[in-house]
Amino acid sequence: MKLVYCDFLAGYFGGASAVFFAHPMDTIKTWQQVYKTKISTTMYNIIIRNNGLNGFYKGFYFPLLSNGTISALVFAVYGNVIRLFQNRCTSEIQQQNMLKVHMLIAGSAAGFSQAILSCPIEVVKIRLQTLGFIGKSWNCMRYIFQHEGVYGLYRGLVPMIFRDILPYAIYTVVYDYMYEAENGIAFVRTIRMQSEQQQRQQNIFALETEKVLTSFSALTASILSWLLITPFDVIKTVMQAETSPNIHKNMLESCALLVRAHKYRALFSGSYMIVAKSYATLCGYQYCLNKCQANAVKENEIKYE
Repeated sequence: MKLVYCDFLAGYFGGASAVFFAHPMDTIKTWQQVYKTKISTTMYNIIIRNNGLNGFYKGFYFPLLSNGTISALVFAVYGNVIRLFQNRCTSEIQQQNMLKVHMLIAGSAAGFSQAILSCPIEVVKIRLQTLGFIGKSWNCMRYIFQHEGVYGLYRGLVPMIFRDILPYAIYTVVYDYMYEAENGIAFVRTIRMQSEQQQRQQNIFALETEKVLTSFSALTASILSWLLITPFDVIKTVMQAETSPNIHKNMLESCALLVRAHKYRALFSGSYMIVAKSYATLCGYQYCLNKCQANAVKENEIKYE
């Protein structure tokens, strides 16, 4: 299996993880950002006002059909860009020295791709989650296009670009830093060597410890990267939930209105749900990527034996 396919499959699995396991958290987050309520109040309102427990899965089917493919393309962009820059290096030392810069560039390219591809899907999802639109996702998209035009489907694109570029770039660097920091601990380094060398002998302790360390690195990177960009996500959600073209016309105006009405704390609404959702996505991506890469290495070993 080629490495580019590893990125594609891992991205698809990560996107599917976000839809299946994180959509209820995304619904809670969206309601918090639009209505400025606490988690408990938000959950109560969703159940009472939005068709019981099914309310947590409002707008579910459209992302279900599209998020896996979009995430696959985004992570494929990331993998291809970083390999493109790494292959231009003239030595392994230069590759190591430039790796973090290349990760930043690749992460930014992946984030920009995600924003462009998924903005209309986000608009439809948020309208279904918050406004109680009666009908299917395609009907909602058609309704938005008829009444608001193409602009309506791309409302909130600018804050969405900031939201998607920054966390991808920050996450990749923080995750790499955490991994290297853990590798500096002798016990961890020994465990990782056992995990790599004795995987076929089923060294359960080494493998499970490596999973915990990988998850911890992913969690730390996820929290830091998403907390820093929560204000962009709040502004994006508020803009996309608004149906009037004369309100929340741009990012700066929306930010000013939010701060004036709800103070600066409103810019961090839904932070907990954002972190939980992103962690589910990234863990799914990392798990599948590790499996695919291990399979690719095994196939290459068999090929050259």
